Amino acid sequence: MTTFKKPHIYASTILPMGKNNIEALNRFVGAHKRYQSPTEFGSHGEVEAKEEGSFEMTGHGIMLTPGNYDFCNWLHADVSEFAARNKKYGLSLYKSGLAVLGLQPDGAACSIDQIKEMAGQLTYKITDCIFPVLNEGQQLMLSAVLQTDKLAESWYKVQAYSLVVCEENPFAGMKAKDVKTQYSSTIEAYTDWIVSAQDIGDGMLFIGMAGMLYLGKRQEEIDKILRDILFLKSCNKMSHHVHSLLWSLRKRLQNLKDESKKGNYKTLKTNNEKICGLTDVLSKIQVYDRMLERETGEIAKHWKEDSCGQESCFVDSVCEAFADEVEKSIDRSGTISQLTKDLEVLSLELENRLELLMTRDSMTLNVILLVLTIISLLGIGEVAGFSETQWKIVGLVILPFGLASLIYLRNYFKNFLKG
Repeated sequence: MTTFKKPHIYASTILPMGKNNIEALNRFVGAHKRYQSPTEFGSHGEVEAKEEGSFEMTGHGIMLTPGNYDFCNWLHADVSEFAARNKKYGLSLYKSGLAVLGLQPDGAACSIDQIKEMAGQLTYKITDCIFPVLNEGQQLMLSAVLQTDKLAESWYKVQAYSLVVCEENPFAGMKAKDVKTQYSSTIEAYTDWIVSAQDIGDGMLFIGMAGMLYLGKRQEEIDKILRDILFLKSCNKMSHHVHSLLWSLRKRLQNLKDESKKGNYKTLKTNNEKICGLTDVLSKIQVYDRMLERETGEIAKHWKEDSCGQESCFVDSVCEAFADEVEKSIDRSGTISQLTKDLEVLSLELENRLELLMTRDSMTLNVILLVLTIISLLGIGEVAGFSETQWKIVGLVILPFGLASLIYLRNYFKNFLKG
């Protein structure tokens, strides 16, 4: 059985980050001051002794210790959970939105099944070890994209891609394509379907649908390539998720249209509130998607020049993949714009129908009041035993009420009951 010695395992996803957010986080955790004590992230009800000038976490949360940084571009740090302080993960956050969580197993060697299991567990840790460092605006945006109200419990919705790096190559002396041919079942147990097998640098890279595996010595250039491809594959998973989400929103919009055609006032009012909620969600998705499009285009722009020295076919295939992601972003942007317009049109239609229903209800009430007034006057005259002169006065009073009732009834039947 093939084993992999001292593997480094990483799980990545795309978060709403950007230049301002990464700079604010770097300042908040004191990356530039190289604090020795970690920064704690938790809820207000989970800390104590705040009045003493410091606080201690008493419940769930994380502790983040900055390692290295670039103020507006990235942060590398160690992160640990409150419940397991001794187990530390490596955390890297980038302006592009790429967020990477890593660990190195204690064992000297691991089977491919063990690696797959640890990669899956690391993916679930993203909600515990990365989401808490996001500010309120980022969390609201991410909640809209993942369609959840509780980010801390959304581990099953995280769109993550994984990477395993082993500096000791168990297939040393072989070519990547030969390894793929002879050991595809072993590698695909982790990567899923292998879409690319490539010799890069002094190692080999296997890119699959669920993860990628790099076997060989690490260098700065190799790490840059791995990071860019990790962004590409994470972006690919997130773009599929957003595409499916937009179709789901389209279906919900169609259901609202169908419900509103024959709905009563209460139904229309509820649907109008739902439309406001959908509009808010769509605006957050739009901001996230624009960030994804911008950063994908920027990385794609520099990919070829940053990857000089690698095999041209490999570089060209990655360029095509980046171009495909940019094109998909443009298509999604068009879909979002159309959905926004459809929501605006439906909202206007609902407002008009609500106003019409309110007018009808108002006219109905007026008709009832006019009829009751006439009945009341006649009833009072009957009980009081009015004289002939008094009845003539009552008739003169009733006449305008009767004419008003006839006009209201005519308009009522013309505008509402027959229409």
